[in-house]
Amino acid sequence: MMEAIFGTRKTPAEILRANQRALNKAIRELDREKARLEAEEKKVVNEIKR
Repeated sequence: MMEAIFGTRKTPAEILRANQRALNKAIRELDREKARLEAEEKKVVNEIKR
């Protein structure tokens, strides 16, 4: 009865896999943001030098 409401429980391996995927996604997003900010910084520094 309770499984029908809440669904089956995930195994620790499934939970680990989902958490690793979420973590890797967040890391990729941060890496993209870092690259974007570094490019913007380089652009601003070049404008200041002019």
